[in-house]
Amino acid sequence: MLYYPEAKLFSPSDISNCVLWLDANDLSTITDVSGFCSEWRDKSGNGRHATQSTVNARPQILTFLNSRNSLLFNGATSFLSINNALFSSLFFTEFFTVATSVFFTKNDFTRTIFCKRPASTSGVVLAKAAASPFTLFFDWGGGSNRYNIGTAAPPTNISISYVIERNATNRNAFINGNAFASASPGVSNPNTSVDMFIGRLETSTGFFDGYINEIIFYSRLLTATEKEKLTGYLNWKWQGVEYLPSNHPYKTRIPRRV
Repeated sequence: MLYYPEAKLFSPSDISNCVLWLDANDLSTITDVSGFCSEWRDKSGNGRHATQSTVNARPQILTFLNSRNSLLFNGATSFLSINNALFSSLFFTEFFTVATSVFFTKNDFTRTIFCKRPASTSGVVLAKAAASPFTLFFDWGGGSNRYNIGTAAPPTNISISYVIERNATNRNAFINGNAFASASPGVSNPNTSVDMFIGRLETSTGFFDGYINEIIFYSRLLTATEKEKLTGYLNWKWQGVEYLPSNHPYKTRIPRRV
């Protein structure tokens, strides 16, 4: 594999309209209190930091895949939250892209990566479903607008990258760079005037059990080239290159800056 200086490598901030970027490997953005995270700071420059003041609800900071740092959520009490006051009306728009890298240690019951909605109503959720078809789902605007991602429960004990987009006609998902079927988008702009939770639902249930490595949001659709770079970045970084499709442009090389 060719080596490139760090400054030449692709960064999610190279793509415009990045409105939230949480990177567990960057310890300069993590407040470490006895090995647990009390604050996960936003690298997008928008100050949307995720915090946890309750000691026994903090995720653990551990060295993990590719000897990188990650946050371990215990599936019972640990989560972080981002105050709604930090979000603008431009954050969730009709055109929207989210990318994340996670590692499920358990995929039973509901397992939530992030959630921003009033109690079980219109909002934005990325979680593993508690009932058949047990897939990870992206919910934009209530359960009737649920988009099942994949055809089975997410696998455990491997790194998985998801890139999900919502446009005027469809929601599309890419699992480790593999395109999945589209679905209709649901409501135009859901009610998201509540805090965002990372690692649980708004009902204090559905706790994530495993590692959340990175979460990135953009307030626009990305081009095919941008999505490929983003997937390549996540899978190279978090030990998932082997799961990229054979024809992926970054199957054998790390994404670089132009």
